[in-house]
Amino acid sequence: MRRQSILNAFIYKMNSRPFFRHNIDELTSLVAQSQEDLVKLNSINHELTHRNRPKARELKKEVEKLISALAIEPRKSPVQPEKQNSPQSVIPDRLVVECPHCKTANFVTPLEEVVQHLSCSNCHVAYDAVYKHGILRTQFQALQQKTQGNSAAKWIAIVVITLIVLVLILNKNLKNDNSH
Repeated sequence: MRRQSILNAFIYKMNSRPFFRHNIDELTSLVAQSQEDLVKLNSINHELTHRNRPKARELKKEVEKLISALAIEPRKSPVQPEKQNSPQSVIPDRLVVECPHCKTANFVTPLEEVVQHLSCSNCHVAYDAVYKHGILRTQFQALQQKTQGNSAAKWIAIVVITLIVLVLILNKNLKNDNSH
């Protein structure tokens, strides 16, 4: 069962947008079929971050509610016998990571010693998450400042204006020299 989960995560990782070719009705149907599948819901949620239509935004809100509900309620799974006299090495089903830039809670399904390349559901800043020895380590990329326009175009405009001013000054000086 755990191998299948790791294999599913690997397949999703190989194609960061597995639902790229699905329309909104197909995605809605997938959500209805996958209400208990956290990995698939996270993948659908990721796809919906790339869509801006009203139906997509509504579906994204619904998916986020389902993900939150799964995070609160323990997953219904078959009863497994408890191991006696062994240390607790249970990997949680999901963890919450807060984005340091926008303070949004992001849900991560921990995979033992697998580097997951993720992004914030709100501000889309990329981050890596690794779950190792019971600790989830995250590393967020720095938030890039949005520049106003093209800096090369600004420098060209400054140089052109400076040249025009210089030509006008020299032209005025030449006229003054000719009049004396």
